[in-house]
Formats: sequence, C-alpha cells, structure tokens
Amino acid sequence: MLSLFFYCEKINAQYSVRASYIKPSGIFGYTFKPTVEAEIAFVDGEIDSKFRFGFSIGYYSLTARQDTFFSYGIRNGSVYLPAYSIWNSYKALPLALNLDYKILDKRFSPILGLDGVITLVDYKYISDLNSSYHKDVTGGTVTGGFITRVGLQYELSDNFLIATSFGKNFGLDFKTMDANNIWKMQLGIVYYPN
Repeated sequence: MLSLFFYCEKINAQYSVRASYIKPSGIFGYTFKPTVEAEIAFVDGEIDSKFRFGFSIGYYSLTARQDTFFSYGIRNGSVYLPAYSIWNSYKALPLALNLDYKILDKRFSPILGLDGVITLVDYKYISDLNSSYHKDVTGGTVTGGFITRVGLQYELSDNFLIATSFGKNFGLDFKTMDANNIWKMQLGIVYYPN
C-alpha cells in the first residue's frame, strides 16, 4: 500500500473524492443494511486519457438489519437448541486498484471499470446457543474480490472531471471463506491540477 502511495505521489497523480452507496447482497445482504462509503483516490493519466489507473482507500460501517438474529443449533446430531447472534459493529477499510476505460474520445463518454479490492474488516458480535455456549467475538478479517463497473464520465473543465459508475463486488472472506458480495453505486470528482 505504501509503495502505491509513493508511486502515485512520484507521478504527480491527480486526486479524486468519491461517495458510494453500498448495498450488501445474498446472505451478507440478509444480515446488513445498505450504507454509504467515503473514498479518496490517486489517479494517473491526463483528463482526456482513454485509460485511467488509480489507487483508492475508503471507509464504511455496516449496521445489522435487526437487533437479534434467531436460529437454532444442533447437539448430539438430533437435539435442536435455540440460538441467536447479535452484530454490534462491522467496519470496513477497502483498498483498491482502479482501472477505467473511456469508450468515446469526447468530453461526455461511457466508461468501463474494473477494481481489485482488498478490505480490512473489524467486527464485534455475540453468539449464543441455549446459554450453554456464549461467545463475545471481537476480531477482524480480510476480504478480497473484484468489482466490474459500467458508468459515465463528463469533463467539466480542463481541471475537473465527474464520473459515476455502478457495479458489483464479488468478494470472499479469507477467514470463513464465505461470500460477501455488495452492489456499489459511485459518484466522484477528479481534480487535475495544471
């Protein structure tokens, strides 16, 4: 990550600020509500380049859809016991390599994007099985995945570009090997200093 930061500084990278609407999907979406992500990015290339390469860092926090998730547990192969879990927090720090392709050589153009994402996650939850097994879990994990995106960009001036895109993150939790897919709708502005 530090190598990418210094590389971006060395090449006089442009700067971007983005806001994204994050909507978890699948089992991940059953557990967590949609939220908003804030990102900053370093972007390589000129304002009218066909390809834009960048590095971004973001932050978002997910909230559980309900206070308590009730379920059941199995003991000795046949006894079903009441169980529940409570999510107290889920905080994510995504680090991404971004690649955008500008389809038309015009100020207003559709774009295609691909992001490789590694997300550092910090979470807290409670798991209980009929009060015989109770666990307060505070931990972290790393997820990895990629986002395919489609969108539009418009060059506002010689110094500012605005871009919006929509895509899906196909992610995998490296600790549990569970999928944690999200839909992401993004709006950003890139500054190109003279």
